Amino acid sequence: MAAGVRPVVVRLGILGLTLVVLATVWFVVWREWARIETSAFDSAQRDASNLTRAFAQHANRTIAQVDEVIREIADRIANGERVDVARLHERVPGLDEVSRFIGVVGVDGVAVKSSLDRAIGVDYSDRQWFKLAMAGPANTIQVGEPIVGRVTGELSIPLSMRVDGTDGRPLAVVMASILTNYFTDFFSSLDLGPNGAAALVTTDGMLLARRAPGSAKVGDRVPNLLVLRHLDQGDRGNVVGESAIDGKRRFLSFERLKAPNLLVYSAVAEDDIRAGFAASQRALLMQGAVITALVLLLGGVTVYYLSRIESGQVLARETLAAAVRARNEAEEANAAKSQFLATASHELRTPLNAILGFSELMERELFGPLGSPRYKEYMRDIRESGYHLLALINDLLDLAKIEAGRLDLQLEPVDMSTLAQTCARLMQARAADAGVSVQVRAEPGILAMADKLKVKQIILNLLSNAVKFTPSGGLVEIAVTEAEGTVIMTVRDTGLGMSPEEVRIALEPFGQLDSRISEEREGTGLGLPLAKGLAELHGGGLAITSAPGAGTTVAVRIPAIRHDSAETIPIAALLSARNG
Repeated sequence: MAAGVRPVVVRLGILGLTLVVLATVWFVVWREWARIETSAFDSAQRDASNLTRAFAQHANRTIAQVDEVIREIADRIANGERVDVARLHERVPGLDEVSRFIGVVGVDGVAVKSSLDRAIGVDYSDRQWFKLAMAGPANTIQVGEPIVGRVTGELSIPLSMRVDGTDGRPLAVVMASILTNYFTDFFSSLDLGPNGAAALVTTDGMLLARRAPGSAKVGDRVPNLLVLRHLDQGDRGNVVGESAIDGKRRFLSFERLKAPNLLVYSAVAEDDIRAGFAASQRALLMQGAVITALVLLLGGVTVYYLSRIESGQVLARETLAAAVRARNEAEEANAAKSQFLATASHELRTPLNAILGFSELMERELFGPLGSPRYKEYMRDIRESGYHLLALINDLLDLAKIEAGRLDLQLEPVDMSTLAQTCARLMQARAADAGVSVQVRAEPGILAMADKLKVKQIILNLLSNAVKFTPSGGLVEIAVTEAEGTVIMTVRDTGLGMSPEEVRIALEPFGQLDSRISEEREGTGLGLPLAKGLAELHGGGLAITSAPGAGTTVAVRIPAIRHDSAETIPIAALLSARNG
């Protein structure tokens, strides 16, 4: 009876183990699913906050510029001085892009001075901005409802201020308009997604400028705006909720402006965020399904072979055949990967080389002029983008070959000191454009048995990263030393620095760090992983020492040529290495 019970117990054990493995797999899938979603939402909220901060700074500068002009005119009127509004309007650089109309209106509402001659004599007494200025306190900027100018015909936001005499009687109203298109054009430059929103509004819900889907337009008052329900957070804050205009759920960030009763906000739609990471979640589900199928298959195969063992029908040749099939499949998979790398290299590089050749041909205008000078600039942009893409493809292929163990090194004696000097010279132009100084500190005559092109690729990648993340006025230094049979190349910068977690991310392929300043930095996240892989392929390694605000030091170690084995190296090769 015991002999009959044992197979059942073993099968139940296999079933239980299979269920535990599957539960673990789907628990990991669920956690990764939630992490992807949380990370995407957090990133969207950060993006909205950064865009709102940029928008607020832009709006504050614009309003302050117009406010300064209004107050200068008001001071001259109060002091009884002559005011030439048109000349003052022309004197302020760039003011014409912000405001078409600046005027002085008498207490009867008739314009007496204006930046536009045809506006003089026009009656503005029925305008809301005039009534607002006359009813409000003197020397205080009032923001009126958006209007279409009677003279300019353009939609604008009126800013007005009443000027009183020393006896307290009103003398005039100074008014300047800010074009709503000036703000909406700025909104259009923001990457908020198809359903994103950005607006300049008053604290009672009037839309002064807006870029968003939906039926609401500039001049409408929407008192139940999502942002208005959360102004108790302070001067700035983040909100998640449904829009009162189109009902879409958005991640919103707002900030009050320095001008009274004004605020700006930008928002990213949840639908757009989900569309961005939906592919990753589908891939995750596919991986979970594949692993589940494999686990179930493994469990079934295990039970099957257990039954065969119990019945005495398992033969050694079947095990051998399974091993041979597995080896053949591995070899076929490896061959397929190698074929893909070769095909990808050819198929991507061939059209790129054609693009680069034709763009350079057109840029030089060898067959005649292109016409507009902009075409030549576009050709230069196409050529530079093509070279950038070609470098990216080369990095991807090198990284893939390293991971597959198929990247061969062309070893030769290399003068590391001379190579460091050469790389520093190649980086001087880019460093100069960034305002960064590049210095070299290298002991002469340090030799390593290495692939010269790959080591050069390591150094250039490290120098490029250092220059990219070092602010203007900073320093990048490359040093080459030798200690205990090892060549040590050190690239040190005075840039932003990284935390230990950021160092870990930076060493992962395509790892991208959040910049602590608002400037965008071009990059793919392949430089450090590729440099690390190439260093390890030489039998060395790469280490990073960094801290936020304290710069970064990257040390690459490669075995040096031992003095006791130098005699095995051809004399011509050594002389060639020492001469660079």
